[in-house]
Amino acid sequence: MACGNEVEFVNGLRVSADFFRVLGISPAVGRSFTFEEDQTGGAPVVILSDGLCHRRFSADAALIGKTVLLN
Repeated sequence: MACGNEVEFVNGLRVSADFFRVLGISPAVGRSFTFEEDQTGGAPVVILSDGLCHRRFSADAALIGKTVLLN
């Protein structure tokens, strides 16, 4: 993941739209995945961990709904 000229390797998981519901939790900020996004051809979306959001994006709430480049 690149932020400016810096690259950071992060671990990720591919999960279903039920992930947070099954765990009985919800994202602290923003929203969970939708069932439409969980379908083949659905929009690619990501939920960032709290640590990554603070470390790389200064916990900027304006990041919600923006494009983040992940490779």
